Amino acid sequence: MHDQAPRSFADELRLEPRGPDVFEADVHGFGGLTLGVAGHALARTCPGRQLTAFHGTFLRTVDGEGAAEVSVVRLRDGRLLAHRRVEVRSGGRVLFEANGTFAAPGDGIGFQQVAPDLDVPAPEELSDEREVAQREGMEYWPGPVAFRWIGSPWPVAGPGEGTRWSVWVRPHLPLRDDPALRAGALAFLCDIHCDYAVRRRLGPDFTRDRFISLEQSMWVHDPAPWDDWWLMTSDTDTAAQGRALNWRWIHDRTGRHIATMAQHSLLRDAQG
Repeated sequence: MHDQAPRSFADELRLEPRGPDVFEADVHGFGGLTLGVAGHALARTCPGRQLTAFHGTFLRTVDGEGAAEVSVVRLRDGRLLAHRRVEVRSGGRVLFEANGTFAAPGDGIGFQQVAPDLDVPAPEELSDEREVAQREGMEYWPGPVAFRWIGSPWPVAGPGEGTRWSVWVRPHLPLRDDPALRAGALAFLCDIHCDYAVRRRLGPDFTRDRFISLEQSMWVHDPAPWDDWWLMTSDTDTAAQGRALNWRWIHDRTGRHIATMAQHSLLRDAQG
C-alpha cells in the first residue's frame, strides 16, 4: 500500500513549455495522466474558451519511460467554436492523439430532461478510499482524486443485474482556479477505474491487465468549478468481438449534468 501523500492536479498534470504550443509532461505509464495532460495542453492554447468536446485515441502503450512531448496544432479559431489537435510522443513515436472543441462562453438554449436519482448516501457519510482499501485488502493509490464509494463496484453482477456503479469524487487537494487545468482534470476522469463495470460482468478472473483503452470521448455540458463532490456513475451495455463500450456520467450534488464520457476498450483473452 502506498504511503506517500496525495498529489494535486497541478503536480500530476504539469506542463513544461518547450516551444510554441509544445510541452513536456510526465505520464509515467498511466492512461488517465495521458488524457489529463492532453486535455490540459489543448486548453492551454485556447484561453478564454471552454472545452466542450474531447476525442482521443491510444495508438501505442504508454510505458512511462521518461518525459513525453505534448504538441498542439491550432486547427481553427471561429467566432463561436475553436478546434485543436494534440499528440503525445515518446521515443519519436506517437502514443496518443486527440481533438478538442472549445466554445466561447455565453448564454444559449439549455435544458436537462432527467436529473439522476440522488437518493444515495452523502459523501460525508461514507468511508474514505484508504479505509475501504484496508478493509478489502486492496492496494491504495493516493492520486489526485478522492473517492467515497457508494456500495461496492467489485462484486460480480448477478443474473439480470446491471453493471452500473457510482462513487463520489473530488480533488484530494483544492483544484486551482485555472480553466485549462480544470479541463485536464475532467479528461483524467474519463479513464480512472473504467474497467470496473466490465469486471462486474466478466468476474474476478478478468484482471485489469486484460482491459486496454482504445478510444476516449468526453462532452462537457456545464464546465462548473470542481470544488465539491461530484457523483460519477459508470456502466457498460455491450461488448462484441473483444471490444466493449463503457459509459460514464458526471453530476454535481444538485443533479446538474456536468459531463458525459464514453470509452471503447479492448478485452484481451487470458492468454493475451
